[in-house]
Amino acid sequence: MYGALTDEQYLTSTARDAGVMTAVLTRHPLTTPVPSCPGWDLAELGGHLGVIHRWARDSLASDSPPDEGQPPSREELAGWYRDSADALLSALRAARSDDPCWGFGPHPRTVRFWLRRQAHETCIHAWDAANAVGAPPAIAADLAADGLDEVAGMFYPRQIRLGRREPLGVALAFAATDVGRVSVLGEGEPVATVSGSAEQLLLGLWRRRDLAALLADGDVRMDGDTAVAHAVLAEQLTP
Repeated sequence: MYGALTDEQYLTSTARDAGVMTAVLTRHPLTTPVPSCPGWDLAELGGHLGVIHRWARDSLASDSPPDEGQPPSREELAGWYRDSADALLSALRAARSDDPCWGFGPHPRTVRFWLRRQAHETCIHAWDAANAVGAPPAIAADLAADGLDEVAGMFYPRQIRLGRREPLGVALAFAATDVGRVSVLGEGEPVATVSGSAEQLLLGLWRRRDLAALLADGDVRMDGDTAVAHAVLAEQLTP
């Protein structure tokens, strides 16, 4: 249920992207704005991700939501973030993926939820950080395709469950052409298909790339009921 990648692939991805985040926080001014997270600078981005790492680590040993902490001063942030990521990775490696724990995904709630979730959380925010200071690294196609499945199968239904949005009432298919995988978001049979690389589709769903611009440039293609598809893509589908 919790993803198509192996435990080790998720861990490797989290470790790699945590390294990207640590490097950016260490080498660049923390006052640097983060365009893909409007209103945040690098310090706020790093503080957010470090808090989430610690919250996820604490969730592994809990059957209820743990308290969220606070980031330290900016002077301590880079080292604190590195320690946060290291502690999370150590806890994930020490746990068994089928051990029960608290999580906000569908049941059964196990450590594997956090293996997957932290890989994607770290991936997107490492992209945010690297994009703020230069060219971001490419997102691996298999990880990005799994991220599309996570949005369609976990985040979108969660938004509805929490009352943050109404059901779409229609469905779109997202076809990751570089890996040959399709994720269906919404209700019923898809009325249209949005096709492109897994990375471009994932960044579009998370509003890191403008899907309308990608469509106009030909990087992403749309087939089917394009009017409905455009209306759906204009909606807030992720937190």
